[in-house]
Amino acid sequence: MKKTALYILAAIAMIAVSCNDNIPVTGSINNAPVDQVVFDETLSSGLEVMLGSTVSLPEHISALPLDATNTAQRYESSDPSVADVSDQGILTALKVGECIITVYIGMDGINAEFPVTVVKPPYISITQLSFKAGENEYDIETGSVDMKKRLYIGSESLTEDANEPVMFSSSNEDVATIDSDGILTIHKLGETTVTAAAEVSDVHPATIDLKFFRWIEYERFPGDREGKAREIMGNTAAQWNGMPHTDGGWELTEFCWINDASKKDQWNSSDVQRNCYRYAMLDGRYIVNRTAASGSAGLPTASNGTAFVYQRPGGNSQSLETDGVYFIIDMKKSQAVNYFRTVNISNHGDDRAVFVTRISEIQGSNDNSAWETIATGIEGFNARSTPSHTAETVYPLESGKALFDNVKEYRYIKFILKQKDRCYGYFNNPSDANADRTGNAMQIAELYMGCKSYTE
Repeated sequence: MKKTALYILAAIAMIAVSCNDNIPVTGSINNAPVDQVVFDETLSSGLEVMLGSTVSLPEHISALPLDATNTAQRYESSDPSVADVSDQGILTALKVGECIITVYIGMDGINAEFPVTVVKPPYISITQLSFKAGENEYDIETGSVDMKKRLYIGSESLTEDANEPVMFSSSNEDVATIDSDGILTIHKLGETTVTAAAEVSDVHPATIDLKFFRWIEYERFPGDREGKAREIMGNTAAQWNGMPHTDGGWELTEFCWINDASKKDQWNSSDVQRNCYRYAMLDGRYIVNRTAASGSAGLPTASNGTAFVYQRPGGNSQSLETDGVYFIIDMKKSQAVNYFRTVNISNHGDDRAVFVTRISEIQGSNDNSAWETIATGIEGFNARSTPSHTAETVYPLESGKALFDNVKEYRYIKFILKQKDRCYGYFNNPSDANADRTGNAMQIAELYMGCKSYTE
């Protein structure tokens, strides 16, 4: 008896507290069972749904009486291959056809049913998706890329293209986002996977892995990026060759014939070679005109720019000997190099025969002694405007970027140009004597190096 009284007092206390929490007072709860399933107008006359789409059912279903307490819903499909319903009441249209959905509410088997018709979408369905071959890396300066233009969209129709909507997504939206039209916007360096999926059709999505990079061109000396003119000094070849040129920047430490050490750090200064200057590739003084160097010492004129001019073995003869030349650049610190570009001495008909058009080999070192091969057979960076030499042929003063794979850091970079590789001039038109000239010297006005960076 005392225990019963305690239970009653506890219940009264709980009810007193609960009144403020919107819990009904004693005697107001009706444990009425469900006696009718009610569909709203969306379901009452049957549901027509497009193939591949989904419908949430619970929001269209209710029960009577209104104060019934056990209103949990359960669903059955007469043909789950046409339309199936999850435990949460999400109907998915899987195949064109018809079926019946039965809805149960409560524990007493009270149910109602409605018909479902799955219809074809009002557009031509996609049967295949794939990204076309092309660039998988983009310069961050590109800004945006139309990925839909790179997407192949197939259909069953032989006369019409699929016009079913495509859904695009990016796996790394910090790096790049993509909108519903397939326009990819690049935000920062990194990688992402772009996926293109059919909105309705059950086809395998197309994916493509993309990387975004930035070109980093290294400074060769302070003020290099501002293009400040360098002062020309010296009245003799010795003074000219020994002047302080680097301002703490890069240095051309050595140049020589491969098989003749006597040619180390020398050129044929008795000849009037145009603008010959050992460090010209690094000095930022562009060639203004093609005027020959002043005086027999081979010094450049003060009004003109400079070029690194180095006589090669064999002179003008078109030799296939294994000899050649090399030069070494000291960058003063170790850094990754995976491209270079050049500025040529001029676009004059004679000078274009000594453009550096191929590099036999590039090596790297951190002690100027132990060398590792970075790249071989680099070409295509000094292109001309027509496939064969004509009066209209244009020889650009600036080359394109000569790219090669390298992620290791080196302080010293060695360029090797072998005779047998025909590293100078253009050789794809042997019937044209002018186009096939080899030239007797390698001429470079400016040399730049840098890297393709994928990280911030």
